[in-house]
Amino acid sequence: MERITLRPATSGDLLLLYNWANDPVVRANSFHTENISLDEHKIWFENCLADENIFIFILMLENIPIGQVRLNKTDNFYIINYSIDINYRAQGYGKIILQLLENTLLDKNFGGKLVGYVKKNNVASQLIFKSLSYTEFEEPNFYRYEKQELNHYNITPPEWGGVLLLSNNRNSIHLYDWINENENVIIYSDEIFLPALKNLKPRLVISYDYSHQISDDVRNFLADNLIELLVGSNKILLEIGNYSLREITPLDLKMILEWRNSPRVHSMMLTDHKITWEEHLRWFAKIQRDPVKKHTLFYFKDTPIGYSAYNDFDGENKTCSPGDYIGEIDKSPKDAGIFSWYMGLAYGFDNLGILKYITTVFADNKKALKLNKYWGYEIDEKNGYFVTKDGKQKLLYDAVLTKERFEERRVQMVEMLQLDED
Repeated sequence: MERITLRPATSGDLLLLYNWANDPVVRANSFHTENISLDEHKIWFENCLADENIFIFILMLENIPIGQVRLNKTDNFYIINYSIDINYRAQGYGKIILQLLENTLLDKNFGGKLVGYVKKNNVASQLIFKSLSYTEFEEPNFYRYEKQELNHYNITPPEWGGVLLLSNNRNSIHLYDWINENENVIIYSDEIFLPALKNLKPRLVISYDYSHQISDDVRNFLADNLIELLVGSNKILLEIGNYSLREITPLDLKMILEWRNSPRVHSMMLTDHKITWEEHLRWFAKIQRDPVKKHTLFYFKDTPIGYSAYNDFDGENKTCSPGDYIGEIDKSPKDAGIFSWYMGLAYGFDNLGILKYITTVFADNKKALKLNKYWGYEIDEKNGYFVTKDGKQKLLYDAVLTKERFEERRVQMVEMLQLDED
């Protein structure tokens, strides 16, 4: 196990700190982004070493300096400034350097409040402060973090081979929390370079609203281990009364996966295996780039309660296999299921240009059989066939609904739902 320590800076660190200070990423994250001349740095550094209100520490990995943290005393608190060497970023050392700082200060019987200032696009640093129990305060152009009671930490080297999340979007913290429930994950907001990736060896890299262009050498190195997500929006696609169909965003993924893998919904699906978070994420990254919105969320007012999809979409023949379910039974009004079915069918026929739905229904799902017949599906009960579901043979029927048949039923449906449609 490699030894990670924090030592006081000395006069011999002049050029080391100068090079770190002028690193483009460090300058971009600073509130004063101009480059620093060597003469300016030398005067500043000599003053720092002589000032009893300034403390500079160097993070050491064995005998290699890999980062710095500085405390500047102002009034009754200390302002934190830290950075990590370009070759060791995105590996968890940002959190470690702040943990070691607290350990060092406790050993020195330090008294005072720690304060950090973080730009709003530096989500990774925000998450580090929050994870170390700093209190967060939002300012117009940055976040302020404060901590009075220090903690002592047992320091362990970062775990390799996990997931790296690249993002400058504050909402990515929700994505981070979800992934972190399943696998070790590090979030990173600055530009990622190949040397750091080679050191980290992530199993998977996910980008979400990442403001930096991912270089070709990084893409080639990651190959299929890179998943790129768009931000998206919950744009309303169809709205009837209190119900609506809306687009899906990455922040909805955890909820949808929980619905999909729940025993109730899983029992209605042909597939047996539980879908993993990574399968789910890869699926979403693929459908996000499809200009035809074939996967939607079903809302009651402003609460997502279900899912509606148009699978096996055949644009040439205008056919698909519908898939919809209510995920939040307890939050759904009694008529939610009926509205979900009607709106799902109507959106496909009216907005996606579908001419025919082709689906299947389990023979023992009497409720689904009854509803499919009510909506106008023609169910082939004479030519049923068996499939294996959860290790058992189950009888399955094919079912077809044409647009013509739906239009024949639409008037009756509108009257039943008391809709005001032209």
